[in-house]
Amino acid sequence: MEIIQKSENLSKKQIYNMTRGPKVEKVQKSVGIHEFKGFVYYSDEKQDGTEIQVLSILIEGNKAIATNSLTFIPQFLEAYQMLDGDFTKFEVVQTSTKAGRTCYQFAVADDEDEDEEDEDEEDEEEF
Repeated sequence: MEIIQKSENLSKKQIYNMTRGPKVEKVQKSVGIHEFKGFVYYSDEKQDGTEIQVLSILIEGNKAIATNSLTFIPQFLEAYQMLDGDFTKFEVVQTSTKAGRTCYQFAVADDEDEDEEDEDEEDEEEF
């Protein structure tokens, strides 16, 4: 296993649990909004010797969700880079491809505090 990129705030124990722990869940089982606590993006070798890239995200309750999706990973990495990691919530969105297959996408979710600020700004603009 080789770590490609990770959050700076993670301990070695968290990284181990996110990459090797038995309780890591698949992104497919985690549709919905989650708190973002950190991530590890790494390459690993499958049993057949094929190398894959995996993204593991630490969420609320010190749980980790992971994927090797070629759709989800670039979406996450682009958002993380564009926002300098400055988001606290994200959403796993279930969608369908044109061929009818189910796929999962990453989206940054609005923070409740930001929503309130936006409403205040809208109110100010009306006066």
